[in-house]
Amino acid sequence: MRYGDFVSDISAIQEYRIPIFFLIMSNRLMTELGVEKETLEWNSLRFTTKPDIRETIHALVDWQAGLPHTKDDPAYYDFLKEKIPNDRRCEDAKVPLWY
Repeated sequence: MRYGDFVSDISAIQEYRIPIFFLIMSNRLMTELGVEKETLEWNSLRFTTKPDIRETIHALVDWQAGLPHTKDDPAYYDFLKEKIPNDRRCEDAKVPLWY
């Protein structure tokens, strides 16, 4: 997850700090996973972090393997199934102050 020189390029710094995630998912897979379109639309406009992406990917891997998924940290969200709070702040997401 690197876009250019994330140390000195302002665009790359922004992407490093606040990553973007594009998802293409079939309706069939959404149904199998129990993903609601409303949740995806809601989270499309919310503050997400790299740990949220990690949490989401772990949930997908557990689903694919037929394992129950348990969250490691309640500060991070599986954004396919959980609505991210509208008022989420950097402190809530454990983003360091120097970011």
